[in-house]
Amino acid sequence: MIAVLNLFDVVAGREAMYAEYLRRVRPLLERHGARVLFYGATRARLLGSCGQGYCGIIAYETHEDLCRFSRDPEFLEVRRLRDGATANYVMLVLEGLPMEEAAAHLVGAGTRDACGERSVTTPAGTDGRPGHANGAGVEDAG
Repeated sequence: MIAVLNLFDVVAGREAMYAEYLRRVRPLLERHGARVLFYGATRARLLGSCGQGYCGIIAYETHEDLCRFSRDPEFLEVRRLRDGATANYVMLVLEGLPMEEAAAHLVGAGTRDACGERSVTTPAGTDGRPGHANGAGVEDAG
């Protein structure tokens, strides 16, 4: 299983547009075998600098399911509602690692994103964001 963490703000005055996105995206997620693990408002920031007001965590059985969803023509149409109604969007693809493998993973050279594209983590400060992963991928999913 993989998950996509979505952090975002809903633009004032565009709540109805985002509500329409939510109504229309749910059956598409289900068709691709995705499950909404969590959706709601963020309550407090315990650490870090992100301050988005909403969050969603969507689970997919496989990377391929996520890729198929992110390329689905119906999703690409519905995605315009999301993009027009939100701001400060951060989307991360999460893949679990057994704790005993975490150290080996951390010292590896780069990773692949959920759809197999090369993604390299930049050193802190080179793009203004510490440890930001650059590369192609499924930034339009979720």
